[in-house]
Amino acid sequence: MPNSGVNAGEDDFEDGARWHVKDLAIFDYFSVGNALKDGDSIDATVSFNLSWAGEGTGLTIDDGSRFHFEGRKTTATAAWSAHEKGFRFHSDPSASTQHTNFALVGEERNGVFFSEDD
Repeated sequence: MPNSGVNAGEDDFEDGARWHVKDLAIFDYFSVGNALKDGDSIDATVSFNLSWAGEGTGLTIDDGSRFHFEGRKTTATAAWSAHEKGFRFHSDPSASTQHTNFALVGEERNGVFFSEDD
């Protein structure tokens, strides 16, 4: 997906972050088992908007080895839709119907991308 689909505030994420994808081409395999064996599928598209709020508790997680996260524990909302021949689905885009159990927004470094110099 192009970088233009992702929008985030400054390094401290005061303005939150957003991930917007429109009409991403996928295959609908109808079930996980069928997808795992690359069974029959049909063409479909999905679109979604994920938004993380900027307010929240600052959080740093560092395992002292090769994982570091700097960001905020916050709330998030999602709107999602899918379309294939003869079928459409869309979630309720109203934030009032959504409840956040857990959401983080921030920057993470790990594995081969981990560098002490960053």
